[in-house]
Formats: sequence, structure tokens, C-alpha cells
Amino acid sequence: MLLFAQLFTSSYLDQYMNQLLPNSLSPNHRAAMRWITENTPKDSVFIVIPASRMWQSDPVSEWFPALTNRTNYFTVQGYEWTNQFYKRIDIYTSIIYDQECLLDWGKGSQRTDTYVYYSQSSTNYLFHCMNEFQEKLGDYTPVYQNDDVNIYAITAE
Repeated sequence: MLLFAQLFTSSYLDQYMNQLLPNSLSPNHRAAMRWITENTPKDSVFIVIPASRMWQSDPVSEWFPALTNRTNYFTVQGYEWTNQFYKRIDIYTSIIYDQECLLDWGKGSQRTDTYVYYSQSSTNYLFHCMNEFQEKLGDYTPVYQNDDVNIYAITAE
């Protein structure tokens, strides 16, 4: 009976882990986040374009603050126990469904250390406005690129 329980548990965990693996960070994301840590000011803020329509399944947004020690305007995770939690969900949801304002977040700021973090493989939900999105990115200065991740600097106007 014990053997059966171990086999069942092992099989269940294997299936569960296979579901989790697609939500882990790729080597390209880890390399980009390492670059950010080494090459941007510690008080930099980032507009990390969400990797998923649902904040609960967005590993890039979730891991970004922990691995870079930088702020992402749109991260929800980590705010569960604060009075900012529902506001963060509203912000995340609004940018998913209103791409007009997506890249305007940093423009109104007088900060000189705001960046856009854009992953080509994780923004499929933007396909309907991708041309406009990429045109807006053309207004910013590219500072980092690998096979998947592009980072742009937003200059204050």
C-alpha cells in the first residue's frame, strides 16, 4: 500500500511540475534581469510589459522585483498584504485591455531612469495592436537586447 501511495504521489507531482515549468523564467529573462541589476541605477523604475493577461500567471512580473531589486509599475505579487493590492490589480488589468496607455506610464514622469522591459515571446495578447506598440517603442532608446528580451530607456520630455 505504501508503494502505491508513493507512486501515486510521484505521478501527481510530475504532472503538477510539468504544468509549472512553462511559467518559469527562461534563460533570456534571467540574463536580462542580471543585466538590469548590473547596469541600471538602483532607484530605476520599469514598465515590464505583462507576459500574461492574468497577473497570477505572469512569472516575469512576479520575479522581476526580486531578481533585479528594481520597481515594476505593474507588479501585483507581493502586495497581497497591503492596501495597494486591489489598486495593483486594477492597474494590471487596465493596461492589458487598454494598450493606448501602456507606454504612456513613464512619459509623464520627469524621471530619467525609467525603462521598458519587453519580451517578444510573452506578448502574444498584444498581437492586435503590435504595429502601434512597436512604433511607440521606436520613440525610446534601446539599451539591451537578447533573443527574446528588449529593454528601452524612456527619456523625460
